[in-house]
Amino acid sequence: MTKLWIDPPEGWRYGFPKVWDSVEQPNMRTWLEQVGYPKEVMKGYGKWFAVRQWAVKEDNNATE
Repeated sequence: MTKLWIDPPEGWRYGFPKVWDSVEQPNMRTWLEQVGYPKEVMKGYGKWFAVRQWAVKEDNNATE
């Protein structure tokens, strides 16, 4: 399974990075608001709003 981590601008102030479940909430902007990222901050970036994102593959067969 692959997880997509999202880190918006100033995200550390709001508890980011966080894992986005695109199946549960397909709209990333809506999801960002739902998990605590302020809409005003997002709007402040205008068309330049972008997020860092990276995928991490979980190894379900790993042993500890």
